[in-house]
Amino acid sequence: MKVIFHAMFGSLLLAMISSFFAASLVTQYWYAGDVIVSVKSLVLQGFFWLIPFLLATGLLGLSLAKNRQGRVVESKKKRMLWIVLLCIAILFPAAYTLDAMAQKGEFDLWYFLVQAIEYIFDLIALVLLGLNFRDGVKLVAIQAASPGDRVNE
Repeated sequence: MKVIFHAMFGSLLLAMISSFFAASLVTQYWYAGDVIVSVKSLVLQGFFWLIPFLLATGLLGLSLAKNRQGRVVESKKKRMLWIVLLCIAILFPAAYTLDAMAQKGEFDLWYFLVQAIEYIFDLIALVLLGLNFRDGVKLVAIQAASPGDRVNE
């Protein structure tokens, strides 16, 4: 059951960050300020769901990995730590800042600089989540191939 919830929360993270990135990109370049303000507000509100999903994914992953070892498991742990740090230390403050600036109508150089930083780190987080997703599929396949065995992946 842990595997299912871990995969579900990880998939939700991937979908949420993808949708935040796509919505920001589309509205930034094809819509007016009032739509941008709405999207920035929704992205910030989305972080109040994303952070618990992020923590649940990480904690479930650690629980699943406690009896496993190997390169794939260690890589997933390291990437997850980076994903947590990126989301909490960079993406959430960027979303907060962009929302505050958009609410005030401050679409100046600083706004676009913060937006560019957010785009870059959204992409990095998506790549890291994608790699973890791929490795999770590998681990499930390995476990299915040798049930009951402790396999060093």
